[in-house]
Amino acid sequence: MSVTVFLVTSSSGLGKTAIIRHIALKFKQEGFEIINVPIESPEYIVKYKTNKKQIFLIDDVLGKYDLSPTLLEKWERINEKLISCMETELNSNKILCSLRLQIARNKRFKNASTILNKEVIDLEHEFYAPSKEEKQEMLMNHLRTNDLEKEIKIREIEIMCETNYAFPLLCKLVSNDEEIFKKKSNSLSNHYHCLGRNLIQ
Repeated sequence: MSVTVFLVTSSSGLGKTAIIRHIALKFKQEGFEIINVPIESPEYIVKYKTNKKQIFLIDDVLGKYDLSPTLLEKWERINEKLISCMETELNSNKILCSLRLQIARNKRFKNASTILNKEVIDLEHEFYAPSKEEKQEMLMNHLRTNDLEKEIKIREIEIMCETNYAFPLLCKLVSNDEEIFKKKSNSLSNHYHCLGRNLIQ
């Protein structure tokens, strides 16, 4: 099968959507047309596929918080049609999807017969997880956007980068919220408080 389908999965806040969009933009530079597919309409892939280079993008492909049996059944129903319509000699069609890890671990999804579960990239797997240095650079990039990089100590950066939970999202919150920034390392180590405070606003 020449169709290339990538399903990027992780817990909330690790940047699944940003990653698939970034990858799509890289493909656009190589001449690919980006087509955003509505979550409820995977048949759009069949409908809008052409002989051009195309990348189909679907965020939260099987539901935002829980597995949608209806969506999974749609994918199962059109699986063979997708495979045959996407097969090209040039491998010029791609499907990029994001899915929460809790849904990807669902037994129903794992046992499903769809092209979605052929190539699953778990961002929380140690192979894909950012290194300590990458996390520090990510945090510093966020802080630089608001000229905060000089107001933080090296030890605070090290402590903040020890967390894994929703790290990219927490970096954004720390750099954009003055109250959270004042608490710095406490904010990232107490990520539930940090996220909760942001949800209340």
